[in-house]
Amino acid sequence: MRLDGSCHCGAVRFSVESHAPYPYQRCYCSICRKTSGGGGYAVNIGGDARTLVVEGADALSTYRAMLERDGATQESGHCRYFCRACGSPLYAIHDRWPDLVHPVASAIDSELAPPPEYVHVMVGSKAPWVEVEGRPGDRQFDAYPEESLADWHDARGLSAGDRIFWSPHAIPWFGDGTSPPPSVTRAEMAQIDEWMMHELGVRLRMTVENAGRDLATLARQRFFGGDVANRVIALVAGFGGNGGGALVAARRLHTWGAKVRVWIADDPECYGGLPGEHLTAIERMGVPVYLWRGDAAKTPPPELVVDGLVGYTLDEAPHGTIANMIRETNKCECPILALDVPSGLDATTGEPHAPCVRAAATLTLAMPKRGLLTESARDHVGELYVGDVSVPPAAWKRFGIDANSLFSRGDLVRVR
Repeated sequence: MRLDGSCHCGAVRFSVESHAPYPYQRCYCSICRKTSGGGGYAVNIGGDARTLVVEGADALSTYRAMLERDGATQESGHCRYFCRACGSPLYAIHDRWPDLVHPVASAIDSELAPPPEYVHVMVGSKAPWVEVEGRPGDRQFDAYPEESLADWHDARGLSAGDRIFWSPHAIPWFGDGTSPPPSVTRAEMAQIDEWMMHELGVRLRMTVENAGRDLATLARQRFFGGDVANRVIALVAGFGGNGGGALVAARRLHTWGAKVRVWIADDPECYGGLPGEHLTAIERMGVPVYLWRGDAAKTPPPELVVDGLVGYTLDEAPHGTIANMIRETNKCECPILALDVPSGLDATTGEPHAPCVRAAATLTLAMPKRGLLTESARDHVGELYVGDVSVPPAAWKRFGIDANSLFSRGDLVRVR
């Protein structure tokens, strides 16, 4: 069942397929009632995050509560999304279950059917002034019940579509999903790259090919549920290694059946080395390549934009054509997937320059760059994944970094 929702001012609109659309569960926890429950509780419903489409994503803001657990304060895995203009609560996604989204019922514009009963949860945390007003026979729980949203719908024959347990295209988490991953600064990564190429013979050609493969795979799995056939994907490619990786991804996505188009920052003759080779290859394959003139709107709107403009070596604000491409990319109403770091972000400090890509997800390469894990970077990085580009263990060991367990569960790992 498709649900359409929006904020009050209209800056953000979204749609999602829901398998659990009845607004039956009222949550009285302090987080819900303070962020989205003026009556002392909030009502969340269930949906498939893989089908979530957001218009006006630039107007979104996020909030993660700080929780006290075992005597320590830690950040909640639940990310709540709001309109930064009018403050309307919209939906929430938990890090551990990225295929599930919980729209706030008050944000839904589609007609919702009244539930046959209400279930009141986290009543033990309700405010003293709040009265639990329900129907005779309504159940109340001091904490969360064992019965999930999907279980409740199934038991009453009210499920709409397939339940979501686990997606075969889900990407494993690093560790238990809460442990901090290893990280490197921009300078450390540059030293590792240099030493690896000159001492071990692992050439840039190899790592760029691996980066492009990882990028295309993440695009297919995270944004298209494992199938990119006939999906419209735009890639913006700069001159360096990041541009080369994006062009490799364009080649792979094209061979997998996607409708790919590529935007470049200057005449093809200005693309030398590996980026030039990959650009020539995709042009010969028939992939449409456009010289950036600020007129991206003349082509059909994409379902995903891949940012391959600037990599981790950036140490100043983007300017000229690259800056213009970043600004126009941010205006797209579809998700943005950034390669290595969002273009315009300082990889060491996490401070965004102006302009800076605001991505829904970032695939960093080899190891998370330290700046990507900072709070200042969060709104630009989005979900954070790391891709294996075959940096040998000897390279990490040479610089005293423990990376042995980073890719033990797959070539792609989610870290935030």
